[in-house]
Amino acid sequence: VLATVRLAGPRPVVYDLFELRKVDVETDTGASRFQADLTRVGAKLYAVLPEDIAAPDLQISSAVTAGESLAATVGVRSDKGTPVDILAPVELTLLDPAGATRQRIYRAVKGKEPLRETFKIAANDPAGEWRVIARELFGGRAVEASFAVAARTDAPLPAARELPDVVVYDAERVRQFLAAAKKVVVPYEPDRNPAGSPSRRGAS
Repeated sequence: VLATVRLAGPRPVVYDLFELRKVDVETDTGASRFQADLTRVGAKLYAVLPEDIAAPDLQISSAVTAGESLAATVGVRSDKGTPVDILAPVELTLLDPAGATRQRIYRAVKGKEPLRETFKIAANDPAGEWRVIARELFGGRAVEASFAVAARTDAPLPAARELPDVVVYDAERVRQFLAAAKKVVVPYEPDRNPAGSPSRRGAS
């Protein structure tokens, strides 16, 4: 189904939010219209803006120490560089030095006020160059900024405690269950043992 959507007033800027792209808008005798292609989907979601926007403005701290928080500020402006009074959805992604995604969050820039967000860097996170990517979710334009994470110089974190081969939770309840049960069957599937681990058999 190909539907025609008509809009009154000045020529707007329209974005297809599912496809993150600008839609062609035609103007005729003071009214605007665009085509909504519903041949492959049952619904569409559009954003009708008074003017076009540019990629987000992103400002972050230049450096933090592991265990601290990174401050990030995101703003949205028109393609002419002026503030726009709209509600703009944005995606923020935090990447570590290896390029792995550590956090991905979705927020909205409300009007002309910038969005302020913080990312917690764990005390045992690796030192090096990290990145933040801010993407507006009208047309998908993105900007990127990097920052340095320095290793902690204070007392090191305690070493992870080694766990025994068998860990039992709620041991007293397990004892009560075994004491009350007439028969307990423990399934054994040798093919499902982790590689390199000894086989354990047992039933009682």
